[in-house]
Amino acid sequence: MDTESAKIREATNNKIIALEQQVAILNARLVPLWPLVQVRISTDLERASHTEADELLIQLNNKTIDEKGRARLITLMERRSIDPSVSEAEQLKATIMPSIMRLVEIEEELGPEIPPDEANVLLLSVRSQE
Repeated sequence: MDTESAKIREATNNKIIALEQQVAILNARLVPLWPLVQVRISTDLERASHTEADELLIQLNNKTIDEKGRARLITLMERRSIDPSVSEAEQLKATIMPSIMRLVEIEEELGPEIPPDEANVLLLSVRSQE
C-alpha cells in the first residue's frame, strides 16, 4: 500500500470515528416527543379540584397508572371532549389525549423513530459541522 492510500484511509477512518461520536451525542440529546406532549397536555387538563380525571392524569404522568385506569381516563377524556362547560381548547386537548397516550406506548415499545426527512436534516447538520 502506498503512502497516499494510507493517508486517505486514515483520514476516512478519522471522519468515520468523528461521525460516530457526533451520532452518539445526537442520540443522547434526542428526547422522545410524545411523552413531552403527553405531559404538557395532561398538565393543562389537570384541575385543582382533584377529580377522578385529575388523579388519573397524575398517575399517567407518574407512570403509575394501570390498564383499568388508562381505560377509565380515555372514557373521561372522551366525555370532556364534548362537555360544553369546558373551553374549546380543553375539549380539543381531551380529544387528542387518548391518541397521544397510545403514541407514547408505541414509542416506549419500539423506541423513538426518526422519520427520513428528520434524519436527513440531522445528517446535513452533522456534515455542516465538519
